Amino acid sequence: MKTTRVLFLVTILLVTQSVLAQDEVKFPIKVTFLSTPIGSSVRMTSAGFEVSNGGSYSPLALPSPIEKIGRSGTANEFILGTPAVVTEYGWIDARSINNENHMATVGAIVDGKTILVVEKRVVVAAHDVETHYLLFSHDGGFAKMAEFKLAENPYNLYLDNAYPVGKEILAIILSGSRQPYVNAIMFFDVRRKVPLGFREFSEIQYLPETNSIWIAPSVVNCENLKEALADAVQHALTVPILKNGKLNTELSEMIELVRVSGD
Repeated sequence: MKTTRVLFLVTILLVTQSVLAQDEVKFPIKVTFLSTPIGSSVRMTSAGFEVSNGGSYSPLALPSPIEKIGRSGTANEFILGTPAVVTEYGWIDARSINNENHMATVGAIVDGKTILVVEKRVVVAAHDVETHYLLFSHDGGFAKMAEFKLAENPYNLYLDNAYPVGKEILAIILSGSRQPYVNAIMFFDVRRKVPLGFREFSEIQYLPETNSIWIAPSVVNCENLKEALADAVQHALTVPILKNGKLNTELSEMIELVRVSGD
């Protein structure tokens, strides 16, 4: 994102973020990702997931062991852009690190450790706000691991969900409130306590069988949005997340991530 960073505080503060916790932060522990064709359109209804086929939607078949809980809708989620059924959640009181649960927070288990990501909006001028991300580990108490910020955030990307994609790597999804097809995925190394990469996208799908992601370029709102999205899908790539044990260079752009000094 190279657009001038001018954000109006009132707009940011009024954005509704679905990950804000009520009492405790809930995060998935046992997840079954559902198999769908790469790039397919999937939606979630009260009855479960539906997949598009020839322009119409039909129920997505579920593995028999989880069909009952999956159909209930209470454990259905999109995680890293992929439909999933969560059969076990963890819960944690994060009020001591996220302003009494008023700041967006997501969690995940990475290499056996509970990791929380907290989004913080920092006012640096009258009409200028920075988007910071704080990462904490929890083992009886919270320990701050790192803090970094987005160099720019003109589309008001906000914290959506997170999930481990390697023994020590956490993937974090940011969704765009102003432009629905400008989103981003970030990667964080839990052992080294550093951000590893950032990549924008319009559509994404995690492929757990190969630990890869299918990713289409971001698209801003325009008059020919339908055509632009179709072109983005045509230029989508399937990218292995790891290469030789490290984050793939296709995903390791760091220009948008800035380490906060003093961290």
